[in-house]
Amino acid sequence: MKKSNLIIVVIAFVIGIAIFWKSYIFGLIPFPGDYLLSWYEPWKTYFTANGVPILPHKAILDDVFRQLYQYKIITAESMRNGHLPLWNPYNGSGMPLMAVMHAGFFTPLVGLFVALPGWLAWTIYIVIQPIFLSIGMLWYGRKIGLSWVASIFASIVYATSGFITVRYLFGEYVYIAACLPILLGIIETYRENKKTKSIWSIPLIILFMIVSGQPQMILYVLIVFVAYALFRLKETKKSYVAIGVLCLTGFLLSAIQLVPTIELYIQANMVPSSSFFVTEKFLLPVFQLVSIIIPNYFGNSATYNYWGVGDYAETAASVGSVALLFSGFSLLSGKKNEIRTFFLMVAGLTVLLVVRSPLTEWLYRLPIAIISTGVPTRIFFLTTFSVCILSGLGLDYYLRNVRMHLGRIWMGLVLFAILTCAFVGWLYVGTKGQMPAVRNSLFEAGLLLFAILVLLYLRNSKSKKYVYPLILFIIIVQFAVGLYNSTKFLPFSSRTTIFPNTQIIDQLRSIASFDRVMGLGSAVVQPNIATGLHIYDPNYYDPLYIKRYGELIAYANLGSVPDVLPRSDVVINNDVLPKQDVNQRRERLFQLLSVRYLLFHTEDNNFSIQENIQALPRVYLVKNYEKISEDNELLNRLFDPLFDPTTSVLVEQDIPLTKTVDRTKNEKAKITSYKPNHAEIQVSAVSPAILVFTDTYYRGWKAYVDGMDTPIYRVNYSLRAIIVSQGNHVVQFIYEPLSITTGTYISLISGLFYISFLIYTFRKKPVH
Repeated sequence: MKKSNLIIVVIAFVIGIAIFWKSYIFGLIPFPGDYLLSWYEPWKTYFTANGVPILPHKAILDDVFRQLYQYKIITAESMRNGHLPLWNPYNGSGMPLMAVMHAGFFTPLVGLFVALPGWLAWTIYIVIQPIFLSIGMLWYGRKIGLSWVASIFASIVYATSGFITVRYLFGEYVYIAACLPILLGIIETYRENKKTKSIWSIPLIILFMIVSGQPQMILYVLIVFVAYALFRLKETKKSYVAIGVLCLTGFLLSAIQLVPTIELYIQANMVPSSSFFVTEKFLLPVFQLVSIIIPNYFGNSATYNYWGVGDYAETAASVGSVALLFSGFSLLSGKKNEIRTFFLMVAGLTVLLVVRSPLTEWLYRLPIAIISTGVPTRIFFLTTFSVCILSGLGLDYYLRNVRMHLGRIWMGLVLFAILTCAFVGWLYVGTKGQMPAVRNSLFEAGLLLFAILVLLYLRNSKSKKYVYPLILFIIIVQFAVGLYNSTKFLPFSSRTTIFPNTQIIDQLRSIASFDRVMGLGSAVVQPNIATGLHIYDPNYYDPLYIKRYGELIAYANLGSVPDVLPRSDVVINNDVLPKQDVNQRRERLFQLLSVRYLLFHTEDNNFSIQENIQALPRVYLVKNYEKISEDNELLNRLFDPLFDPTTSVLVEQDIPLTKTVDRTKNEKAKITSYKPNHAEIQVSAVSPAILVFTDTYYRGWKAYVDGMDTPIYRVNYSLRAIIVSQGNHVVQFIYEPLSITTGTYISLISGLFYISFLIYTFRKKPVH
């Protein structure tokens, strides 16, 4: 390894260890486990006293335990059993798993979860993020000519910035953010040497990003990467074709992920109308931009005092006043600098795209995939990255011009910082330090004043020997402030807080078997928690859910299907005593979805499990059916009290079965094996019948009766059924989607071509 590369790795490890020091020193897990136990059933009951949590916690980042950690665990379970993680059977009456994409099911780091205990794999997966991020940033900084000092400063600001800090525990964002400087560094390497082999890694980096998740982040990285390539390679326009082909190759290699995701997207509810509230919430007023300069100006949700617009985690964008000061120095050089120009444009444009205006309101309502359904403030990622690069450029400019004469600018900066400190200090005393905006403004103003005074001292010093020591001291202080802010936000917990067993969990597992469970009232179990417990719950939480299932739930809740469905929550009304009409529809829905066990709280705040004897089995036989093709008519009939789902089903097309209302006690259907991608059912029918399976209907499921394939029909609006003939049969439902097969073949074939071309190119001729 080259000495310079070794230095990069060492510095990156120092940054990474410093950010997650609690994991390295105390063995704590970067996971909001105390929050899980304090506020989420079925643990909250055991970890509260008189309704008050007994565990200190930070009430943030519930997506970590409601989605991301669980998805990694069931992915590893599937892979250990020799299967792809295609289907989640636990929530939402069954939903596609791998196709949701954003949790990163094919990332190489999934191997950690396959090989190691979940808590340890998660810890490694999270704590190595700042290391990867810093390696990319340091390498790119050196490629564009930044000094070591400037590269380190830019990397520290990036790794401890608000945008990055609040996303460390998600895992899906920062790995993609780390790819941006690497891709840009490859362009710089290619400019220096058209024969470089590094350019051939572009498809692999794109593949890594796509299988790591977060489509919105991927889109932003690719837009900047392509724009940067156009900007930096304009003198060799033939290179545009090569870059385009390499990007296309990356998409083809990723087909195994992209094709199933596109299929789900088409059948899901991810439409602009369901995300209008996101645009309304996260297009920011201009005043909110002060948080770029002053971290936690609007408070911090981890300390229960956030008072800004929207949500703290989605609006955090701080880089600090010192980084912005050095960014300003980058503007002082009169010398033409393409990189500075590029990142000035990116920073300016991205800020404009976050600020509420008629233009941005119109833009985010356009039917553009990912953009119209995403969160506008996530583009702060590019703002943050741009400011970090500009701050590195500005620091280098300062180091080359320590004694630069800025006339009254220096005195203006000093006077501004002093007056700001004085004013904020007066407010601090007047409010007794109770206002977070005042406290944090005073802190940041003091830091800015300190940096300005140091720079002013160096300008007037006759000796240069103090320049680098004092600049390094500023960097250390900046790093310390960044670590303070990251430590304030990031939650750490003991590994015993990760989905621990309780008495009620064991009880549910022992009695429920394959039947579904749902909590009501204060005993409600939030959507997706059941996945981590490996019990079955009809509720679901994810932006990519099957629209038809969401419509079924919405009708049960409201009595009609609204024009706009919820963006990500598919939740049955959980009131203990709902209105009579709502209760009637909910009882019917519980019956249809095999919700057999209902969880309540008793007066003494213990759990009570009640059996819903009206619930249908997960698999059952009927002889009668009604054909209704129109959706509203079908739903009206399905929830009609006169309709009997124990003897009949509603179908949308003709089926090859003679109707009859016969019932025979000797007929039976029983699940003998139930796995995520496969279910086996033993059936005994005295005459031809409809076998109803109360799992979600979705394209890709195939049915086999005694080894012979048979069509699956959509029944009762969103469930599955097949026809079985008289006799004893073994029925198998297997999830074998064509999208997976197609995507796999595309990935394999393009991979073979890619590898073959690399071998041919490296052996036969130089790269041009």
